[in-house]
Amino acid sequence: MKKVLAVFTAALVAMNLYAQKTTVAVGEVAGGSNVNNNRVETLRSLIISGLSASPRLNVLDVKNLGMTTSAVKLEELQKYNVEVLVTAKINSMSGSSEYKDGKYNYKAEMLYVITLTDTSTGQVIGTKEKHHYGSSTENSESAFASTFTLIDEDMKRLVDEKFPLTGKVVTIDQSHPKKGAQAVYVELGSDLGLKAGDRFDVYKIVEVAGQQISKLIGAGKVKEISSGALSLCQISKGGVEIQEAINSGLTVYIKTKPSIIPDIF
Repeated sequence: MKKVLAVFTAALVAMNLYAQKTTVAVGEVAGGSNVNNNRVETLRSLIISGLSASPRLNVLDVKNLGMTTSAVKLEELQKYNVEVLVTAKINSMSGSSEYKDGKYNYKAEMLYVITLTDTSTGQVIGTKEKHHYGSSTENSESAFASTFTLIDEDMKRLVDEKFPLTGKVVTIDQSHPKKGAQAVYVELGSDLGLKAGDRFDVYKIVEVAGQQISKLIGAGKVKEISSGALSLCQISKGGVEIQEAINSGLTVYIKTKPSIIPDIF
């Protein structure tokens, strides 16, 4: 899905309604002057594993492509069909300790920024700053280690927000004389991690002034996963327009929405 992190254009969606994974590459993870290399590599490893856990993505490590993380060439990444380059920087890590009731309590905090770059344009298409805290009664290093415990959750949230799934509506399963389409089948399923309860918007592709554009016409949620590439979806809004669009032979598709309150990019 080219430019999956940018605004979806109709031409783009028309080429990719048969859902597929987005290929991303993880490049440099840098550290500020007070951040040691072990912690930098820990964050990088967790970013890779966290993104790789999503069925939506095909995740590559630029090191495995023979590239130096600090000197990645976007045109080289495109040879591997990489659409998005993921980089990050730990801006700061700091710690403190407090002695109370005969024992020490160690605290730590980490501030890091993750950046997403469109390999086809070189433009930064998203940045997110995350601030994590940790603590331990053992030692300061354990406190620092605990600041990394939520990185997997950060990556889940990132994928949920910025790598939406699209799937073509193939047929109407249920309709109402006045409310229109009530349930539809969509070419999107468990292969890419779609699950019952996922919410989505519904679009149709129309031609305006000689150009194809996507128009929002409805919304709903996934009712039942039928297979790896097919799902039954319940329509909650726009049933009449959805039915009219399908009956008119227009291309209609869904695009998933974040399942949690999105961060601002």
